[in-house]
Amino acid sequence: MKYLIFLLFTASFFACVSNEPEEMASRSDKIEIRYDSTNRAGQALAGLLKGYLDIKRSFPGLQDTQQVHRLAIQMMGWADSLSRLSDSFPAPLRDSVQMLSIGISDEIKGFMAETDPKGIALSFQLTGMQLYDLLRIVRYNGSRVYLFHSIAGEEEANWLDVVRNASHPFLLHPMGQETAIDSLVFK
Repeated sequence: MKYLIFLLFTASFFACVSNEPEEMASRSDKIEIRYDSTNRAGQALAGLLKGYLDIKRSFPGLQDTQQVHRLAIQMMGWADSLSRLSDSFPAPLRDSVQMLSIGISDEIKGFMAETDPKGIALSFQLTGMQLYDLLRIVRYNGSRVYLFHSIAGEEEANWLDVVRNASHPFLLHPMGQETAIDSLVFK
């Protein structure tokens, strides 16, 4: 069931990404919010991204589960903090930020409760897709973020990184470097 939800989410996400430039162009005339590390929202976004990248390094085996759970709890804290801060955002942005922040926190809870390796990877991928959408919506300018999509065998995977070429994080034996399909930079 989770795999079906993941496929539906991935399809709808990529449909939104392909339509986003026109929508973002019209929205950016009215809303121009840029974050840096000197404000609380910027710190929350940077914390979410750092936590995600730190957890991603633990795949495919998730060797240090205690460290992964500590990082996941920190990510939930950053997501909850951002959700509270969203009340000060303009109306169209507020609802999206709040929904995505809550979604990230909920998906991390699912990630921590999951025991099946495929389920863990899937929950983590859904967390990453929501994080990418959140960073895109708020026009995060802390660092360039790349979106990866790979089909290895019959398994689809999505993940984020801050480098343009990266190894598939969920395979025990990566097949080489993957190239990003999309990137975010608002500097």
